[in-house]
Amino acid sequence: MSKFIFPLSKGFCFFLVLFLFSHSFAITETEVLEWFDDGLIETIEVYDFLELLENGNDEEAEALAFFLGLLEKEKMPKRTPKKFQGSFSSRLSLDSSGNIISHKEELLLKFSAWKFRGDNFGRWLLAYQKDNYEAIGGYLNDSDIKFLFPLQTIPGSWIAFHNSIFSLGGLLGTNQSYAGMLKLWKLRFWVLNMKSENTLAFDFSDKEFSFAILHILEQEKNLFRMETNFNGGKFYKWNLRGLFFFHQDSLDQYWLDLPQSVKSSKLWTSQSQNINLKNVSFSLEERIRIPLDSGNVFYGLNFKIQKKKGTFRFLSALAYKNSSTEQNLFTFRTEPAFLFSDLLFFGKLQHNFYNEWQHIPKFSLGFKTENNLFFHCKMEFIFPEYGASDKRPYQFRNEAGIKTEQIAINLKFHWKRKPKKEWSPNRFGIEGKIFF
Repeated sequence: MSKFIFPLSKGFCFFLVLFLFSHSFAITETEVLEWFDDGLIETIEVYDFLELLENGNDEEAEALAFFLGLLEKEKMPKRTPKKFQGSFSSRLSLDSSGNIISHKEELLLKFSAWKFRGDNFGRWLLAYQKDNYEAIGGYLNDSDIKFLFPLQTIPGSWIAFHNSIFSLGGLLGTNQSYAGMLKLWKLRFWVLNMKSENTLAFDFSDKEFSFAILHILEQEKNLFRMETNFNGGKFYKWNLRGLFFFHQDSLDQYWLDLPQSVKSSKLWTSQSQNINLKNVSFSLEERIRIPLDSGNVFYGLNFKIQKKKGTFRFLSALAYKNSSTEQNLFTFRTEPAFLFSDLLFFGKLQHNFYNEWQHIPKFSLGFKTENNLFFHCKMEFIFPEYGASDKRPYQFRNEAGIKTEQIAINLKFHWKRKPKKEWSPNRFGIEGKIFF
């Protein structure tokens, strides 16, 4: 019994020391590996996330997680508007030996029409935006210039003029990189030269739909991107969102910061349909990948019904996927939960149906705080599929944090225990943010 309580008591002591610092606003490597452990993403998708995080592209990682149905867009805490405001954030991930997997620090300052951003990757940005004019200098990314295709960070400067009908912008970067943009209504035309590689782009975007084409002139390569996000319903709310990439040739342009799964696929899609009734929501999620180098098609389908509010809650899901390595794999998940006071007690059961289905399913038990805007914590014991072994250890996850108008911190600790062994740390992650 003492061995079982060991991670609970020691984990409590550890995060209570750091209690005054936590809530996560960005994806961490620890969270990505948890998604993989839970069977929510594939190996290639793990590499996609880790590559984006390693390059410091948090916005691209969060967008990918959103379209894969792993995250919901949350409202940020309301803060009192100030003429001068800023934040400093730090994120750290450690392995079981205490070695640093990754870390990132970022400083953001805003004063009147000026904005400064800098991080430990050596990248900085200074921007001036007022009325219809903007000027940005430093290390630019695709979101800074509102380019719909993900780009590697470009050192340079961007100057633009915007109004409701007409916009004009220009990028002058280092290493022979430049771009020009002309916008008429909701249509934008781009001329780019990245490392002497001439490229044309066109995009159309509004609140619910965007479409973009990228054409690399010398190599005659095309890349198509489409994004949808439709909402409607009077007596119920429904949402249809999706992200689609299509290309027929290998894309080895390093200045394009596409996930590896997109680069290696002719067609890459992730879409979901959601219907929210008063107490229950239904969703259908589809993922399709058609690799460039083979005729194998990866297809994933996930149907779930969920009750998110009330004393009794539940989630039930049935997923199907096929690939070159696992044919016709069905997964059943159920997550009942009970709210008592401010604690939500939950259980999870996941059963994978391979060629044979009579085996011990993966299940877990835990609790987390609910309706507490200041402090949150979560604890979960996980019992592996097929039973515990050296390759499939028991797992324990604990998480705690706080968030206020001035400070936010989140701490995650992941333990594991092999049969007849002691509990040992597996992964650790912490993220803190100070607002001023």
